[in-house]
Parts: sequence; structure tokens; C-alpha cells
Amino acid sequence: MKLTPKQAAFAQRYLATLNATQAAKDAGYSPRTARSIGAENLTKPHIQAAIAQAMKTQQKKLELDAEFVIGRLMKAAAFDIADVFEDDGALKSIKDWPTHARELVSGLKTQETTDGKGVVIGQTRELKLPDRIRALELLGKRLRLFVDRVEHEGDIKYTVITGVPRPEGAE
Repeated sequence: MKLTPKQAAFAQRYLATLNATQAAKDAGYSPRTARSIGAENLTKPHIQAAIAQAMKTQQKKLELDAEFVIGRLMKAAAFDIADVFEDDGALKSIKDWPTHARELVSGLKTQETTDGKGVVIGQTRELKLPDRIRALELLGKRLRLFVDRVEHEGDIKYTVITGVPRPEGAE
């Protein structure tokens, strides 16, 4: 089934915002009905297919896939600050940093300290490093290391006792 112009606009805007209501508004649907239209559009198989195809195209353009993202998260989680410093505590020249450090450090600020006469007497460098805890958290979620609910396999029989469902045989 072919998308209408509004549906095509909705799919494109949804990719940009990941917000169905906003995508519906941006696509020209009435702001009054945008929430329900947005939710409804996400249930339509031909719109879902268009969004999925556009996401694949977008990923290929960006050359992003799960392996790349997980690899970067693993590098961020294992980042060692010693890779960018000399043994005496001086910051190494950037060209001497290992590749993973150059990929992960997202900012380097240098501030010079002068005496009252304009002569440089010191230098402070500030590195913006990856958030290791956040990287570990995202990896843990991806690998499902954190359990936030218990799933049971097999048949479990429940009996309602005073309005509370309980497994059969529980007191």
C-alpha cells in the first residue's frame, strides 16, 4: 500500500523526532487530533514498514550498527586515563595517544596562567572523557544483565485470595 503525502511526511518527521504526536503535527495533521493520529499511524503496517526501511537507510548512511555501538561502549567502559598521560603526569601529545583514546576524548581545553605581566607561568588542560559508568550501564542493559522483572516459564496456576492473585498453594 502506498503512503499518502501526509503519511510519508509523518514517517520522515517521526524518524527525526521519535515523537508520534510531534511528527503528526509537523506532517500537517490537526494539532487537536495529532496525538491520536500519531498513535494510529504507528499501528499501520505500511507506515511501520516505511519507517523501518527509512531507519535501515539512515543506519547505512551513518554506518551505524549494533556491533559498532557496542564496540564503542566497550572502549568507553575500559578507557584508561593513563593512555593519554606520560609517567610524570604530563599530557602526551595527541598524536601519541592510542587510537581508541583519540576516538573517545570528545574535548580538550587549554587554559594558560600568566603572571601579572603577561608571561605564561602555567597551563591547565581539561579533557572531556567518556562516562564509563553510563557505558557500563548501557552495555548491561543491552546484555540484559539487570533484572527488573521475573519471567516464569511453564504453567503457573493462580488463585485469588481476598482480591490478591497468588500462586496456587501459597499462603
